[in-house]
Amino acid sequence: MIEDAITFAAQAHLGQLDRVGEPYIFHPLRVMLHVKNAGGTEVEIAAAALHDVVEDTDTTVEELERLFGPEVASLVDSMSRREGEEYVEYVERCVSGGPSAIRLKQADLADNSSAARLERLPADQRVELEAKYQSAFEVIERVLRSTAGGTS
Repeated sequence: MIEDAITFAAQAHLGQLDRVGEPYIFHPLRVMLHVKNAGGTEVEIAAAALHDVVEDTDTTVEELERLFGPEVASLVDSMSRREGEEYVEYVERCVSGGPSAIRLKQADLADNSSAARLERLPADQRVELEAKYQSAFEVIERVLRSTAGGTS
């Protein structure tokens, strides 16, 4: 399933570039490797490779469910930002999907906020993204504290 997910994601993102001009597929692959190296399940690893296909291509959740099953499709759906959804609201919805969704979002944020990526952006864009990603990390930390029985 993982190889099929990689192939599907590569085809879906074909021709797309990220903010720094690299092939977009590098991002989902880095996220996937992060999840794999953290001991992720097959479902989590496949969903990591596919995590942006619904949001950034014409792929549907139903198509993913047919090809990869309901668990992968649900996880990718939780990672997909809805039109008009505020960023913090999106992160809260995403991580409310449980431990797998939290692991995927943490891996996504780790890649998006890496110094190696951010330092290649103009200073104003870098500052804006650092603040955005920091707010997401704070949401995740709050969710983790509340699920561990701590205070929010």
